[in-house]
Amino acid sequence: MFNSIQGRGAGSATWKSARRWFLDNIELILTAVGIGVILLSGWVASRSALSVAMATAVSATVVGVIHGILFWLLRRRQRRVRQEAIGQIREMLEDLGKNRLQTIKMSLYMVQARQPDQKSAPAKALTAPTKFWERSAT
Repeated sequence: MFNSIQGRGAGSATWKSARRWFLDNIELILTAVGIGVILLSGWVASRSALSVAMATAVSATVVGVIHGILFWLLRRRQRRVRQEAIGQIREMLEDLGKNRLQTIKMSLYMVQARQPDQKSAPAKALTAPTKFWERSAT
């Protein structure tokens, strides 16, 4: 029983999938709840002396404002998470590029170290023309 309280029991996968489903569909769930509140307020108003149109309009306005605030908060959070992920990916790509450049520099150094009499050959290869027609002319 202690394991299930900590979330390690057999039901933890069910709760995780239910939570994932809720987070994936939160906009639809909030919209359905909002429509339910609006309809319920109209029903309550019809049972009392209140105007149905006025109660429905007021509840629809309140639900709209609450939805707007919640959706704005969700979108802001998603944007922040996305920007953090993009930043991490950029750092990884920069590291990858730096590692490859360092590998090329080390390879060039090793080639130069093995061939001390031809130290100018790698430098000449690096400054050689890169276009096909320029290579064939030399």
